[in-house]
Amino acid sequence: MIFNLKNHNPYIRLWRSMAKFLPVALSGLYFGILLHVPLYNAGGFGTDLPQNLLAWIMALLMIAGIWLIVPWRKVLITRSFIWILAGVLLLSLPVLWAPEAVWLDSRLPSLLGMWGAVLLYFTLLQCRLTRKHCLWLLSIVAVSATVEGGIVLLDIYAGGLPFGFTRSFLEVNGRNGFGSFQQMNVTASFLATGLVASLLLFAQHGQHREESRFVSLSAIRFKERCLVLCLFILCIALVLLQSRTGWVGAAAGCLLVNAVLPGRGMLSYGRRTLLWLYPLAGMLAGIILLHLPGAPSVNHAESNFQRWLTLSVTWNIIMAAPFQGWGTGSFGYIFQRWMAGLPGGNPGRELMLHPHNEILYQWMEGGIAGLLGCILIIAGGISLIRQQSRSFIPAGWVALLPVAFHTQTEFPLYYSVPHILVVILLLVCVDTGKPLSVDLRRYRFSHLAGRAVILMLCAYFIALLAWSVKVGFILSRYESQVSGAKAEMKALTDAPWLYRSRYDYDKNTLLLADFNATHEPALLSLFLMENARWLRFRISPDASYNQILVLHYLRHDDEGRRLFVINQQLFPWDRRFGARKH
Repeated sequence: MIFNLKNHNPYIRLWRSMAKFLPVALSGLYFGILLHVPLYNAGGFGTDLPQNLLAWIMALLMIAGIWLIVPWRKVLITRSFIWILAGVLLLSLPVLWAPEAVWLDSRLPSLLGMWGAVLLYFTLLQCRLTRKHCLWLLSIVAVSATVEGGIVLLDIYAGGLPFGFTRSFLEVNGRNGFGSFQQMNVTASFLATGLVASLLLFAQHGQHREESRFVSLSAIRFKERCLVLCLFILCIALVLLQSRTGWVGAAAGCLLVNAVLPGRGMLSYGRRTLLWLYPLAGMLAGIILLHLPGAPSVNHAESNFQRWLTLSVTWNIIMAAPFQGWGTGSFGYIFQRWMAGLPGGNPGRELMLHPHNEILYQWMEGGIAGLLGCILIIAGGISLIRQQSRSFIPAGWVALLPVAFHTQTEFPLYYSVPHILVVILLLVCVDTGKPLSVDLRRYRFSHLAGRAVILMLCAYFIALLAWSVKVGFILSRYESQVSGAKAEMKALTDAPWLYRSRYDYDKNTLLLADFNATHEPALLSLFLMENARWLRFRISPDASYNQILVLHYLRHDDEGRRLFVINQQLFPWDRRFGARKH
């Protein structure tokens, strides 16, 4: 019935207005409040963090809501979306020749996340967001990053937010645990994105006459002062974090905003001066605080060595199989085994599950298909830049650079789902070129079936993620040895497939805990069998060390010594295996 309505029908206008407002409302709720609420966890990244699961729930609610309320008369597809879709298809192809099911299971959440991001991008394109909605979204990103900057300052100078587990997490991890993201560089790239968003808002503030017609002068000045405050807090927090990734992303963003916007005749000389002055003043304040008591001290020498070593070894691994690749999910296992077999011993100083460069990662696992997929996604980004003259946010593509740069020095999109959501929201605001459209009225049945499938998928994954959040809390409490968590773990008879590997590992350690209480030798025999099965295609110094201890306890000394030598080569930095001095 909805397809027979005319374009001028007030119901269509109402549904479209609701579809435009929904992403703004849900983004405001998540980035303004929920992102900054600490949720109990035992550390890690990706699905280990309940914050990421909550972010996907919000994204799925956004997708489902839009598919329910949008009057789907046409489907809009942009050139940039086509490039990115083709790239994601190529990145997914190596799944077809994944050599081990365990490796595929470990990569399945990130692959599904990649396709979830594509679906969110496509869905938001159908909303046809206006300049007003895009400015609201940009403001949400800027304010959220500023709140995160405030949390970083609390972490540095006040011991963190007043929650027991956040304070203990900071005591263990130091500066590496700053912010809601619990990882210093991930927090820094989010702050850098917020800094660029604040600069873009400040540059455009008051440029459009319609804005000043309906807003009082005092309100305009108040908004400008808020933007200046955002700039100061973000610059100070970025300096104090001492993240080179964050610094480069922020510096590149500031330089490009000041280079691109004046060339388009948008800025007066005075506003151009302020665009330089405010970030520099914030940076200067941060440098002063950096040299006062209370600021964290940082030594980058260790990370420099490990990163250059990882990049060079990854390149050698790629050259051994440049076309086919080594298989989806294989990097951690193959890399550590390769390092252990190097002449002269393993020079590594930490466990590497990613080469800290997304292009090399996709190439190593997916071969030429992975490399071409990355190239097509980059082509989609270039397409966005070429059409910037039609963008609702002039130079808005610059706000994507901090995260884009971070993907070449680490893996933020695996650490943090909020980063994915920010990238998609900014993409939609920037991707305002002339779209290709497909009239759905001639494919009514197929369209209704497609809509039903998407809504069912959203319902399934929302239920799965909600279950995963509940199970994740139980696993985190057990791993942190919270009182009463052992009984909860025993009562947990199953876990969602997202947590299958983690659940199996914790169940194995539960056998050791039961042995300590009962001294039943059969429990150790069962542990050896299950733990060996878990370790077959996985890399874990903790699981390996437990295996060695149990082997020696059961007088299987020859096998224990053999395993000890192997792990000494795999993890030469670990003191439990006789770590060498550097």
